[in-house]
Amino acid sequence: MESATRNRPRLAGAALGAVLLFGAVSTSAGVTAPQSPDLPGMVRVTIAVELSCPSCAAGLERRLRRLDYVAGVEVSPSGGQIVLAVEPGRHPDPAAVWDTVRNAGFIPDRMAVAAIGHVTDRNGTPALALSPDFALPLVEMDGLTATVTSAGVRLVTVTGHWHASPDGAGRLQVESLEVRQ
Repeated sequence: MESATRNRPRLAGAALGAVLLFGAVSTSAGVTAPQSPDLPGMVRVTIAVELSCPSCAAGLERRLRRLDYVAGVEVSPSGGQIVLAVEPGRHPDPAAVWDTVRNAGFIPDRMAVAAIGHVTDRNGTPALALSPDFALPLVEMDGLTATVTSAGVRLVTVTGHWHASPDGAGRLQVESLEVRQ
């Protein structure tokens, strides 16, 4: 069930809720890698895609398992989703995940990301830094700047959906952001 607030987070002090739902597609699938709450990186990537051909879905699963830092892959053909568990403290490139799905002959509907990092400013745009050399650009929205300011140098947990762009420099639309204590 989609909400009218899907494109902007609900602010509750310095924290936002930690739930991300896309209708029948949820990031709460059973595949997870052990993730330290103190270690920046992606926790999970969920891809919504039609998987009507079982052997094609198996081929896609094999391709996704070969991506850097993917610890596990769970394919749910009936649910139309693939969940990638990510190695603790690591981050696959969302554009590479998106391209892998497309290059396997599938058209992804959406891609949800759950990550832990530090919110920074990259060239005037807020971004979630997952390592010193990698950050996910964040889509500007109401309340993000205030939440980022209140976070300071503390880690944040962010869930949202990835907007791929033709130039490969997609952005993460934040659905929830929780400032860690």
